[in-house]
Amino acid sequence: MNNRFRQAAFPLGVLLAACFGVFLLPFLLPPPAFQGVSAANSAGFNNKIASVVAAFLGVFVFAYSLLGKRAVGELRTSVFGKRLPVSLIVLVPAVVLAGMALVCFLICHLSLPYRDDTGYFVHQMTMHSVFGHKLYDQVELPYGPLLYYPPLWLQSLLSPLHLSLRASYFACLIIESVTGLLLLAYVINALPLSRFWRIGYFLLGAVGALPVNLGVNYTFFRFIPVFAFLVYVTEPTRTVRTAAVVCLVGQAVCFGISPEMGFAFFVSITAYAVYRAYQGGLAWLTLLLSSLCSCGIFFLAVGSSYLKLFKLFARGLLNIPVEPVPICLIFLGALIWIAPRALARSWLNRNADSPRLTTLYVASLALLPAALGRADPWHIFWNGFIVLLLAGVGVCAMPMRYQAAWAAALCLLVGWTVVINGRFYRGEIKPVIHIGLHRLRQGRRGLQRPLTKKELDDCGDDGTFDLSKLQTIVGHDRVATPFGLPLAPEAALMNSGQFTPSYFSARSAILDGSTEEADVKEFNTSKWALIPEGSAFATKETPEELRNVLGLQLPYRSIRKPYVAGGRFADNISHHWELVGRVGNYKVYEHK
Repeated sequence: MNNRFRQAAFPLGVLLAACFGVFLLPFLLPPPAFQGVSAANSAGFNNKIASVVAAFLGVFVFAYSLLGKRAVGELRTSVFGKRLPVSLIVLVPAVVLAGMALVCFLICHLSLPYRDDTGYFVHQMTMHSVFGHKLYDQVELPYGPLLYYPPLWLQSLLSPLHLSLRASYFACLIIESVTGLLLLAYVINALPLSRFWRIGYFLLGAVGALPVNLGVNYTFFRFIPVFAFLVYVTEPTRTVRTAAVVCLVGQAVCFGISPEMGFAFFVSITAYAVYRAYQGGLAWLTLLLSSLCSCGIFFLAVGSSYLKLFKLFARGLLNIPVEPVPICLIFLGALIWIAPRALARSWLNRNADSPRLTTLYVASLALLPAALGRADPWHIFWNGFIVLLLAGVGVCAMPMRYQAAWAAALCLLVGWTVVINGRFYRGEIKPVIHIGLHRLRQGRRGLQRPLTKKELDDCGDDGTFDLSKLQTIVGHDRVATPFGLPLAPEAALMNSGQFTPSYFSARSAILDGSTEEADVKEFNTSKWALIPEGSAFATKETPEELRNVLGLQLPYRSIRKPYVAGGRFADNISHHWELVGRVGNYKVYEHK
C-alpha cells in the first residue's frame, strides 16, 4: 500500500500543482489593467503566470523523471523505421489543393468578397501595391514580411497575365498550405513514431489545419518551418559548418514569418548550441553566433517597428482566461506529463535523437505564451501541435489501452477545433459556397451574368453606390473609408484616385486605446469620409461571452470594466465630423 501511495503521490502532486498554477494562481496575481480588448484582463487573469507555471512543471517533471530514473523502459524501436507512405504525402496535399482551388476560384471569378483574414491581408497589401506604403512604418501588420510580400511578388512576376492581387493572394495561400503539409510530413518522419501514429498525426494535422478563414496566418507554413529547421540542424551527423549556415537562414525565415516563431527558434537553438558545445567543443557556439547575426541583419533590413504590434500582444491584447475545457486539459497533459516523461525515457535509454526531441520541446515551451495567451482551440492546436507529437513518442511505448485513450483525446481536440472554427467562420464561407455552386449550375453563361440583389446583399454590397453622385458632393478630393467598403465601391474609388489609404485596418487592428487614438488622429487629417449606412464597430470581449470561442461557457466573470474598442472613434465622428449627404445607402461626412 505504501509503495502504491508513493507511486501515485508524484503524479497526483503534479496534477494539483498544474490545476492550481494554471487555472487559479493567475487570478491571485492579476495583470496590470490596460485599455485593450482582453477577456483575461477583464477577468483579472494573468496568462503569463499560467505559461510560466506550465513551462516550469514540464521541465520539473522531465528533470525528476531523468534524475530519479523513473521513466526507464525500452522503446519498441523496431516499429520506427517505416515512414509515411509516399502516396499519402502526395494525396493529402493534393486534396487540400483541389478543395482550396475550387473555393478560391469561386471567390475570384464571381468577384465575391471574403472579408475576414482574406480581406484584411489583401487590403493591407493594396496599401503597398497601389500607394507604395512601407510595411510596418505605414502599413500595420502583426506578422512577418514572408506572410505579406509573396502575393505582391507573384503578381509582379505574372504581370503579363494581369493577375489581380486577390487571385495572387489565393495562389500563395494554396502554395503555402501545401508547403506546410509537406514540412509537417518531414517533421513527423523525423520523430520516433510508429507508422500507425505517423499516419494518424498527419491526417489529424491536415484536418485541423483546414483553412476555413482563408488566411495565410493560419497554415502550417507559419507554424512548422521553425521545427523543420530544428529537425535538420539537430541531425546527429550534421557538421558545425552546415548547421551554422542553416541557422543563419532559419533564424531569418522564422522571424520573417512571425515574431514569436523567430523567438522560439532563437531560444531553442541557443539551448542546443550550449548542449553541443558542452558535449563536443566550443565550435558549436557558432550556431548561436549565426542566429544572433541573422537577427541583426533581419532587424536592420526590416526595422524595429516590426515589433510594434507584437509588444501590444505581449501585454495581453486579445488574451482569454485559460479555462479547464477539454482541449486545454489534453494539451496540458501532453505538455506537463506525457512529453517530458517521453524525453526522460529517451535520454535514459541513450537514444541518438534525444537532443533533437528536447530541442523541439524547448521551442514548444517558447511558444507557450502564444498557446496559453489566446487559449482558444485554434491557438492551442497550432502552437501546441509539436507538443502533441512529442507526447505521441511516449505513447508509442505504452500498452494499447493507453494508445487508444490518447487517440481518442487527439480526435476530440482536433474535432473540437474544427467545429468551433467552422461555426466561427460559417457566416463568411456559407454565402461563397451557396452563391458559387448556384451559379456554377447555371453554366458558363450564368457565370457571366451580374449578381442578383440577394447575392449582392450576401456579399455585403447593396448596389446603391454611385461614384458620380459622390463626386457632386466631394468633387475629386480623396475620401477616407474608415469602416471599409465592399469590393465594387472600393475599386471605383481607387480607379478614380480618390481612395485614402489608412495605416490601420479598423475592424481588425483597432483593439486598444493607443491604437484607436492613433487611428482617430490619422482619420482627422482627411476632409471627406464615406461610411456605409449602419456601420459602426464596438469590439469587446469578456469572460461571460466566450462560448463561441471555446465551445463551452464556464462561470467566469468580469471584475474590471471591459475595454470597448470603437467608442473613441464614434465620439470623434459625432464631435468633429458633419453629415453632408448620402449616396444610396452610404453616408458622406465632412470634417468640421
